[in-house]
Amino acid sequence: MKTVSQNKFWFVPGLTMAALAFASPAYSHEGTEIEIEVEDGNVLELHGPAILHDHEHFGFINAGGSWETNHDGNTWPGFDAHLGSAHANVNFDLIAETPLYYWDGASSGFTPMTGDTAIRLSHGGNNLDITGQSGSQTFSNLVSTDSNGNIHSHRLWQLIGDDGEPADGAYLIGIRMDADGYEASNLQGILFHKGLDHEQYELAENLALAVIPEPASLALVGLGGAAMLLRRRRASV
Repeated sequence: MKTVSQNKFWFVPGLTMAALAFASPAYSHEGTEIEIEVEDGNVLELHGPAILHDHEHFGFINAGGSWETNHDGNTWPGFDAHLGSAHANVNFDLIAETPLYYWDGASSGFTPMTGDTAIRLSHGGNNLDITGQSGSQTFSNLVSTDSNGNIHSHRLWQLIGDDGEPADGAYLIGIRMDADGYEASNLQGILFHKGLDHEQYELAENLALAVIPEPASLALVGLGGAAMLLRRRRASV
């Protein structure tokens, strides 16, 4: 049976720009693949930062009329795993758990995308569209381990616009991986973009932590809230 971990994080209204400044880009490290690991026998873990990001590989470009993260002959992010033969021939699902968030490169932060603009994930003739109105949805059997428990696969990622060409800006989604007999993974963000320069994309990384924060950031917010509550209790004595 598939079970979903309960440590779900996204959109923390109390996380201010000051807190984002404290939660520096050091929390994130560039990577171009969704790295699947297994802990404690059957608990899936997405290795790496809270926000998976890479300015070059996660940038949508016009590839013959469609906007794709098409670099080096592949679309990104890819999928990677080295789990060993004990996890051979396992079919993994991708859970798109958050809606599509958008930042225009100038405003104060990410908001749910409006209209019909979508991140589209495609494989084997099937599509999963993630819009600003999407709830949690699953792409079943997206990738599978081989007889040695390895995965090195690429699937098609596209940006679909309302009226042809989508707007420039940063596009953020939150995913988990799941499989029969395993506990679903932690939540990991993927930060795509179209038309942003390096400086804007780095700022988008920080802003994305207000939507899908590092656990350390949540701990800071929790400590701050506890301190405020303690001050109020002392004031009322």
